[in-house]
Amino acid sequence: MTSVKTEDKIALQVNGTLHELSGDPSRSLLSVLRDDLNLTGAKRTCDDGECGSCTVLFGKKGVMSCLLPVSRAQTKEITTIEGLAPLFLEDPSALNKENIWALDPLQRAFEEYGATQCGFCIPGMIMQAKGLLNINPNPTREDVTKWLARNMCRCTGYVKIIDAVIYAAKIIRNNIPVKSDSHKSNGNGHVIGSSVSRLDTMAKVVGKAKYAADFTLPGMLYAKILRSPHHHANILNIDTSDAEALPGVKAVVTNKDIPGRKDTPTGRPQVSLFAHDKVRFKGEGIAAVAATSEEIAIEAINRIKVDYEQLPSVHDPLEAMKPDSPKLYPPYQNHIIANEVTKGSIKKGFAEADVIVEGTYKTSPWEHAAMEQEAALAYIDEDGRVTVRAALHHFFPGRDWIASMLGLEKDQVRIICQAMGGNFGMRGDFIHVGVSSLLTSKTGKPVKLEYTREESILGSSKSHSYHIKCRSGATKDGRIVAWDSELIADGGCFVPIPEILEAASQVKGMATFVPGPYNIENAHIKLYEVCTNRPRSSPLRGTSMPQLNFAWDSQMDMLANELGMDPLDFRIKNAVVKEVRQLPEKFWMRQ
Repeated sequence: MTSVKTEDKIALQVNGTLHELSGDPSRSLLSVLRDDLNLTGAKRTCDDGECGSCTVLFGKKGVMSCLLPVSRAQTKEITTIEGLAPLFLEDPSALNKENIWALDPLQRAFEEYGATQCGFCIPGMIMQAKGLLNINPNPTREDVTKWLARNMCRCTGYVKIIDAVIYAAKIIRNNIPVKSDSHKSNGNGHVIGSSVSRLDTMAKVVGKAKYAADFTLPGMLYAKILRSPHHHANILNIDTSDAEALPGVKAVVTNKDIPGRKDTPTGRPQVSLFAHDKVRFKGEGIAAVAATSEEIAIEAINRIKVDYEQLPSVHDPLEAMKPDSPKLYPPYQNHIIANEVTKGSIKKGFAEADVIVEGTYKTSPWEHAAMEQEAALAYIDEDGRVTVRAALHHFFPGRDWIASMLGLEKDQVRIICQAMGGNFGMRGDFIHVGVSSLLTSKTGKPVKLEYTREESILGSSKSHSYHIKCRSGATKDGRIVAWDSELIADGGCFVPIPEILEAASQVKGMATFVPGPYNIENAHIKLYEVCTNRPRSSPLRGTSMPQLNFAWDSQMDMLANELGMDPLDFRIKNAVVKEVRQLPEKFWMRQ
């Protein structure tokens, strides 16, 4: 945030330099570092001191800068990730492998061990580890694990991070020199069997990798979205006059202000940029504001008056499939048959089966929870194009959609995909890039939209949840002869219209994965996608497999148990790839 309530004098000693500022002493140290000093290595991630991505050194100890008022930070030397390698702070052009000698031992170790992945949490991770090595230069793996327990990472699995910290401690204790040729190619182009650094690793370990929220431009406006407080309601009226009258507000937009296409092709997490006739989940966007500060934008959002007529909501997919359930898109039912797969004769298969087992399995929706929340900076570039900097997985479809939404030609829109702080399937959401680009189009000024963690969880797509019924049959000799499954996928507030969803269903291919990597002579799989009052469902890493795996492996265990067979032998006997059955016994590591 850039606007302040008071104008006290603030003196901060950061990375060896004294900075004298005027501002609100209650602001967080993180806010001052990022917004006033442009030290964006520390990340604004969880909003509540839960993740450690904002960690900096306060003296020699790691502290979460999002929780520390700047007034309490004036008495200590503050070191950010940028200050660990001053060469790159002073001269960003020096950021290359030839200057690896200038890295702090921790930065060097993270680079050498490939412990960065998306890199979003890494500056905080390195600074927290630095605090450990300041007091214990010879930590055990258990020491490192405990010390980093408050720092979250969604990519690496922590193993390489812990390896890197142990190696950094070794570098410090033994003063291990940097080999000048340690990162040079041998010239023959062979990399198989070699450890090869990612091209962007250096930027990540020194805090120079730029994510969407790290960018600012002169005259930039701040955007906020008004979200529905109801799961299901008709919108009777939207009054934006009080918000528009607030000093500092430059634009207020709703569905009626969109000049072109109003729906979003991915439908994540909602089917249109702004709800217009009704809201279908709690958190759905209704309007947006661009203002000269984030505080003013928040105040303006609170001044928008929306009249609702609340409607019954439905959150259970089985309930949503009943004829008398509340309809999200009347007159259509809340479900479609997304796919149906048949092989052989399921009736004949069960007639041949000596044992038959049945099971019902339920899974929950998952939150993608990437470390980086949704953020976008839109502006008009020197060629007059609407340009958006954002972490977007589908950048060409995103460009095409923004152009159609704004009524522009495709070459009048440009997407620049920045460093991405995790994906897991959530980066197909177009809402934040659409809102920021629309507000830029209306104002002619740069507009940045950055979700809080609460907004990200409330207004983002989720994974599908499933209700799976299986009936499986096998012969006495262990041959699976019949498999019948019904899958009910909770698609959230998608559009349950067959002619629209025929090619757009996110789960259509799921039916082809049942029942996994096994030869089945006779099968029938029926897949429903159901509409409920939650954000639209979307892929999540492990797409199409983990939920089904839970179901088919449970069925396989029950069949093996009924037949008195070893579960692994039963799986090998029915595996699709015949060669698997011929692998040596030791391959399976069986005792």
